[in-house]
Amino acid sequence: MSAEKKLGSAGRLKSYNDVVWTEEIEACLDQQSDQAIGLRFGISPGAIGRRRRLLGIVSKRFTKRSKPIVWTPDAEQLLGTMTDIDLAKQLGTSPFLVRKKRHELGIEPYQMPEVAALRERRSNIVWTEEEIALLGTKSDPEIAKLLGVLPTSVTFKRKKLGIAPSIEMDACEWTTQMLGLLGEVSDNFIGREYGISPITVKVKRLELGIPPVGKTMVEPPPELPLDVIELIGKKPDKQLADLYKVSRVHIRYYRAIHRIPAAEYVPTPDFHWKSEHDAQLGTMSDGMLGRLLQISTRTVLDRRKKLGIPAFRRTAVVWTEELIAQLGQEPDHLLAQRWNVGLHFVIAKRNELGIPACADKARPWTAEEISLLGTMHDKELAKLLGTSHAIVLNKRAELNIAPSKPAGAREWTREQISRLGTVPDAEIAVELGLSYQYVAKIRRQHGIPSYRRSKAEWTKEILAMLGKYSDRHIADQLGVTTTVVRLKRVELGIEAY
Repeated sequence: MSAEKKLGSAGRLKSYNDVVWTEEIEACLDQQSDQAIGLRFGISPGAIGRRRRLLGIVSKRFTKRSKPIVWTPDAEQLLGTMTDIDLAKQLGTSPFLVRKKRHELGIEPYQMPEVAALRERRSNIVWTEEEIALLGTKSDPEIAKLLGVLPTSVTFKRKKLGIAPSIEMDACEWTTQMLGLLGEVSDNFIGREYGISPITVKVKRLELGIPPVGKTMVEPPPELPLDVIELIGKKPDKQLADLYKVSRVHIRYYRAIHRIPAAEYVPTPDFHWKSEHDAQLGTMSDGMLGRLLQISTRTVLDRRKKLGIPAFRRTAVVWTEELIAQLGQEPDHLLAQRWNVGLHFVIAKRNELGIPACADKARPWTAEEISLLGTMHDKELAKLLGTSHAIVLNKRAELNIAPSKPAGAREWTREQISRLGTVPDAEIAVELGLSYQYVAKIRRQHGIPSYRRSKAEWTKEILAMLGKYSDRHIADQLGVTTTVVRLKRVELGIEAY
């Protein structure tokens, strides 16, 4: 079977419904990983996993993870001297068992020297005007490499100053080695190793239908308004995100999951109504048609009224026996997308009929993993297993297993209480690892007024600096927060530096 025949339309991996499940394919389900089978037959790994679960076959990936290992003194001495993944390959076991043993012995994870140096640099970075001027001129990883900081530090600073990212970036070239790591290690790890954005890694993983590390199912598509979903792939992601005030990243994730190619930006000249445009009037909302044609909603409204065409009305859901039978059989968001209705309609109807939500997101738990519940803090165990805190907490509660430490009120020292009101609540929250709302609550319980910075004196000289220097630079001059400066600048209608 040639590679061209294996792949679906447009050279893409086949989805579950596009596959003819032969005996040859199913014979491989308990012999190879989902990714290996997917690449061999041109099928999405997510579809392979779905077929395997329907047949009750355990993933090859998880049988590997449970392979026992005898820890010798020589093997234990290697813990923390290299990454868990590298050591697992060397010992012929799984990263999970290596990570578990390292935690048992209280050994810190290996950290590459250059990463440690970057983290130290990030914690002490003071941005100069020359460094700020670089933001947006190149990709964040390139600037990070020039300045000797982590890419996340550059991204955070650029977004804080409202600077758009550089769009002149080369497409990532995915090697076989890089593709082999997808789903085996975290997206952040691959991003750090190859100097690319974790978002780029996640998009690629979603395109191939590969679940994240430690999980058996690909993340569901992000919830987006139906008007946005209908225009994805028809209008550029940036324009959709700006028009509907939604996350551009969520649009990218949605396109990746549904394998929708990105729309190219084509500037629209002065608009002239044509017969094909008139035919669309009333078939969708005026706002959506305006965004599709890149004209104002008012222009569409006036044209529709001139031609006497009634406004578009989205029909309510007609709950047939066939639709009701599907409730709870698949995730709500998938049914909503298939029926082209709002997610809240599906959830409300399912709850009205007392139908439980689809449980196909449930994480498979091994006896070894269950034995760890309650032996350590839920967050620590979640990190150890490579899953979320909520999944661990819910599983422990389901089995009525007590937490390792009864959750109680935090004990505040006199020194910590004495600092309340002397500095912003947010600063204390960061230091103690708490939410600033909780810190504010404790402060109010002690009758301590909130910290107030001195009011800024807006002299002519200071006002003249707005927009010519960064908000941070002016804030340092006045001894106030950047928010105070930004609000003043916005009040006067002055663009950011």
